[in-house]
Amino acid sequence: MIQVKNGTVTSARINGRPATTALLRQIASLLIDIHGQRDSQELLSTEKHMAFVDGFGELGKELAAYREVYKKLQEAREKLESLQMDESYKLQRQDILQYQIGEIEGAKLTPGEEEELLAQREIIRNAEKITSALGTSYQLLTGGEEGLGLVSGLEGLGEELETASRFIEELGDYREKTEDLRYELEELSSTLRGYLDDYNFDPRQLDEVESRLDLIHRLKKKYGATIQEILDYWERSAQELDELTFADERAEKLRGEVADLTGKAKELAAVLSKKRGAVHPKRPAGAGLPGYAGGAPHPAADGAGAGPQRPGRGGVFHLRQPRRGAEAPFQNRQRRRAEPGNAFH
Repeated sequence: MIQVKNGTVTSARINGRPATTALLRQIASLLIDIHGQRDSQELLSTEKHMAFVDGFGELGKELAAYREVYKKLQEAREKLESLQMDESYKLQRQDILQYQIGEIEGAKLTPGEEEELLAQREIIRNAEKITSALGTSYQLLTGGEEGLGLVSGLEGLGEELETASRFIEELGDYREKTEDLRYELEELSSTLRGYLDDYNFDPRQLDEVESRLDLIHRLKKKYGATIQEILDYWERSAQELDELTFADERAEKLRGEVADLTGKAKELAAVLSKKRGAVHPKRPAGAGLPGYAGGAPHPAADGAGAGPQRPGRGGVFHLRQPRRGAEAPFQNRQRRRAEPGNAFH
């Protein structure tokens, strides 16, 4: 997306990220191709010469094989580089990780624990209100010592309705509903009695909950906004500590991988380079690449000399001969000036 203000481009973004002019130019070259009298100038762009050779020679399979090995080689090199660090920094980092891991492990956190503690703290803080509400509800249902609560009242109501329903059939349904309601209220009264027995709050419980929440708060300030993020940090730290502890062994193994992959990349690069070099000579001069006037493409093999390079980006340049009569404008001008009758200015 390109933003234009007052006829001037103010910003450009690709997939929501800021893009430089150079990046836009590189991407645009792959999306748009403007045809005109200067089409042949594309041949002067050396970074595109390799793509011309690969496409013309149908070397996509060979190039893909090389790039796959090259990608693995780069990944192995990056891993090896990450393991190579100053010994003093390595020891300092190990000490820090050991302390952090020990602090998190000592807390014995569990996902969802903070939410449970907050709810528990709220209950303890309102223990008196809760206990009073439970006691009053239970007394209304049972009637207390006098036994004149809702349950006993519904029991008496059911008995009276049963008597009346013998003479008025329509009241029979209400009697059954009254009985069902009485059973539900009896179950409710039993549940309330259980809560009253369980909710024996100790003031020390609040101190324990507050202390636990304070510990979680301190850990969140260091390692993450939630308990899950803290545990994720612990997991990453444990993995990093393991890598540092066994860095020498891993580095030795990676050196072997780099050596093997380098050898494979060189072999594939040599095959690719040889096929690139054979692309044009099989065809008559001028019948190969568009705008090509003579000579042969000269590929510098990927992987030759200093080792594998960026895939598909070895050096290729096309030697071009000017067509007969197509000398440079400066030479034409000088020749005209030298002819009889022409004056020098």
